Amino acid sequence: MPELIDDPRFITNGERIKAVNRAPLNDIIQTWMYQRTCAEALQLFSDKGITAGPIMSMDSIAKDPHYAERGSIVSVEDPTTGDTLKMPGVPFRM
Repeated sequence: MPELIDDPRFITNGERIKAVNRAPLNDIIQTWMYQRTCAEALQLFSDKGITAGPIMSMDSIAKDPHYAERGSIVSVEDPTTGDTLKMPGVPFRM
């Protein structure tokens, strides 16, 4: 989308976040994203030095091997019912 670089609606962050410009920019980005898989988009961002990551559902996180290895989801027992619940673990390690 090199043509957007010179588009006055998007030339600065101040212009991009104006309500009148935000919707068209979101539409452009959405159209671009729908033409790619998440992995393809992330690779393109990485190739350009853009920090990005997927937005994951709780179900995706619970099934992801990386999060499992880090202990991001832990099982705890509810003291009242005795049920086992899954909840976020400690988000950082020292």
